[in-house]
Amino acid sequence: MKVAIPVWEKRISPVFDTTTHILIAEINGRKLSKKEKMSLESLSVFQRIDLLEKLGVEVFICGGITRPILDSIRSKNIQTFAYVCGDAETVLKAFCDGKDIKALFSMPGDLKKEKG
Repeated sequence: MKVAIPVWEKRISPVFDTTTHILIAEINGRKLSKKEKMSLESLSVFQRIDLLEKLGVEVFICGGITRPILDSIRSKNIQTFAYVCGDAETVLKAFCDGKDIKALFSMPGDLKKEKG
């Protein structure tokens, strides 16, 4: 399974719409098998969404995101976990371990604890 996480330095990017880098991780079973950081600087938001689909991303974990962009990602049948914050590697490990990342890493103010 491929997981994508927009990143800023070592943390989940606070807003996907303006992020410049994304971490793509491959998970086999519950083991991380490969990860790669990619630049998104030259891509529009909708080109980024198309890239997620082209790369075969199945799970998208992000911080803040506007509703139209979130809906566009979901329309590609990509499972989303929005409004997640923290160190990207820590969140990725928790996801691999089967932990509830929404309960552990929700952004402050995410009163809905929106499910992916």
